[in-house]
Amino acid sequence: MQAKNQRRSNGPARGYELPVPGLARVGAVVLAVALVGCASRGPSGPVTSVVSSADKPYLVSPTRGYALAIDAETRRQLDEIHRTLIVEGEPALAHQRAERLLAINPGLHPASVLAAQADFVAKDYNRAIGRMRSIAEEMPEYVAAQLLLGRSSEKTGEIPRAFAAYFAVSDIEPLALKRSDEMRSRAIEIMANRINDSLDQGRLQEASRGVAQLQEWAPEEATTLQLTADVAALMEEPEAELEALRLLVGSYSQDRELVERYAELELEAGDPSLGLRALQSLSAEYPDDTELVDKLALAKFRWRLQLLPEEIRQLAELPALTRSQLASLLYWLFPEVRYGRPAEAKIASDILDDPHREEIVRVINLGLMELDTDLHQFSPDRQARRIEVLSSLTLLLNKHQPPLACMGEAPVTGASSVEFVCQLTARCGLLPSEADCLPSSVVSGATALEMCRRAQEQLGIR
Repeated sequence: MQAKNQRRSNGPARGYELPVPGLARVGAVVLAVALVGCASRGPSGPVTSVVSSADKPYLVSPTRGYALAIDAETRRQLDEIHRTLIVEGEPALAHQRAERLLAINPGLHPASVLAAQADFVAKDYNRAIGRMRSIAEEMPEYVAAQLLLGRSSEKTGEIPRAFAAYFAVSDIEPLALKRSDEMRSRAIEIMANRINDSLDQGRLQEASRGVAQLQEWAPEEATTLQLTADVAALMEEPEAELEALRLLVGSYSQDRELVERYAELELEAGDPSLGLRALQSLSAEYPDDTELVDKLALAKFRWRLQLLPEEIRQLAELPALTRSQLASLLYWLFPEVRYGRPAEAKIASDILDDPHREEIVRVINLGLMELDTDLHQFSPDRQARRIEVLSSLTLLLNKHQPPLACMGEAPVTGASSVEFVCQLTARCGLLPSEADCLPSSVVSGATALEMCRRAQEQLGIR
């Protein structure tokens, strides 16, 4: 009023006449009444928000859930800007005032939330999302940021992101819990479709990130478990695939293909006894399936391996076996070797310090592996060749009574030719074909075990 009176005392505006004294008094009274009315208008009626009733619950105080301390004056300013934005609108003004606070303290997250809330009121939802994403990641329990991010994402149709925001604070914010419960099924469905699309296009890392998100949202849902298994299988992570299949088969599905894959993984990377039981159940359900019969035989073999000493089980992991290790394998896998009575008593001078000395003595005295009789040496540390494994196994098969049909009438001795041994082992099913003999190649632990397993089948060890 003082400023206005000063401007009036400077003289009349051009083109106007001075008011008469009586009219001046009347104008002063009217102005005073008007000012009193302005002063009393605010508290006299209810405050009406320009934000819709549906959106208002998501635009909470920017300090709600904020983990850092704020001084009283800053908090007062934040609350005042927020109240003005919600009640009066004017997002541009709220944004301007929030930016002033950020100019003083660029790390003041509630001021950034205020700016994003102003974007929301202005219906610039993508800009609000852009402001909130990094803050929500940095402070996952920041309620004001997550509610705003969730609601803005809903407005843009990004359901998984909206669900993720609500889910992050669902333990501490009832509204977030309600919305996450309502959106859960749809968010999981959309995410699952995206993961499948990524798998179809060979984008494994992208699919893996999607699975990690599903595991956070719904770790024991069938969809999550199935996709976890699918991604793990493609990324060659058998332990992760097995963990998912255990839960999936145990709680949701007895699909034959799924159960077979589960049993296979238990045999390879888990508990062979569980794999064996799963295959026994399938075999009882499909008794005429020869493929299942073979898988069951393999499961029984893997289970028997678990009964052997740890060092023998570990031989399966070796890329190449030594002659000493091969002798141990024969000793522990075949009762005929472990309990057989040797007809001779040969001595090898180079095995005295070998940890498998007892097994080697048993094998050479049964005539299953060669010994340099002139030098009395076994060469325990030399890598074993495939033909040595096959020769030892044919000699074992030759001892069986009654004679095995696949062995034929020609005698088998330690001096039998390589060609004859290759033919014989292919005929008896130790090899898929004679071409797989590869006599001079070194033999891995896994290959030697498979040859021994097939020999056990011929001998009736099941």
